Amino acid sequence: LCVCGARPLGVALSLILAEGLPRTTLERVVESIAATAEEADVSIVTGDTKVVGRGQADGLYITTAGVGVLEHEVVLGPERVLPGDRVLLSCAPSLDTVGFFTRNVADLETIWSALRGTQAADPELMLRTPPRIAAVEDEMQNAFEATLARLRQAGFRIEPLELPVEWQAMVDAVRDIQAYEGARVLKSWWDLHGPRLGMKLADLIRYGLSIPESRYEACIELLEKAAAGLEGAGFIATPAAPGPAPRGLSSTGAPTLNSPWTGTGRPAISIPMPAPGLPLGLQIAGERGQDAALIALARRAESALC
Repeated sequence: LCVCGARPLGVALSLILAEGLPRTTLERVVESIAATAEEADVSIVTGDTKVVGRGQADGLYITTAGVGVLEHEVVLGPERVLPGDRVLLSCAPSLDTVGFFTRNVADLETIWSALRGTQAADPELMLRTPPRIAAVEDEMQNAFEATLARLRQAGFRIEPLELPVEWQAMVDAVRDIQAYEGARVLKSWWDLHGPRLGMKLADLIRYGLSIPESRYEACIELLEKAAAGLEGAGFIATPAAPGPAPRGLSSTGAPTLNSPWTGTGRPAISIPMPAPGLPLGLQIAGERGQDAALIALARRAESALC
């Protein structure tokens, strides 16, 4: 409805469950739907649930139908797409999120306040740090430790954190969830265009189609365990990437240092560390749903490092 320019009013929701679907998966999906509906001020007015044989529904199918109001003179539709327009496709619904690139934290705070109308009071200046992550290069680790020392001098408390799940296991789980879901979301495009979608996307789809449902469910369960174990950990600081920013514009770098936060639903923000050469980032992850508090803490950290 929103994509078509309408203001949604009510939604009908139907779930088709494959026999053997983990209860935790169903609970996670339903809780996410409920939270999104509440945030959008949309009522789920009716629904239906059906169970089919094992393997017949690829785990879980969700269908919806909605009613909304089209505001005056709002005209959106495929007939308005012009040659040269860019089309954005969702890839992995469990992981896809919205993020912002800004010059500084103050600009991000302005955007967040305009979108959500909330600002957080100054939080406690405490950061938790896990043991060194194997993927982090020496140059990045040295800059990270020097940055933590500067933050201590500025009044931040730095305390250790033991992770509930191995870091690389979270990275691998996010990779496989993205590939599994992406391959199925984009399969109709793959069937139509094949490798013409591009080498990177083609490789992701091929890999995703090879992942069995059991591996996908295991990845979901691992990240749920990690998210539960990290609940209440507060603000967690890590390097933002394994090493310096890559040269050129062909890549934003490896996601090895931020994908676990995506997978566990924790908001994360990266700010520059005071180091020579190509940019090196300090990443801070906050509690789920506490974006405003994270932005407030990052603003204090940025001020201390400038």
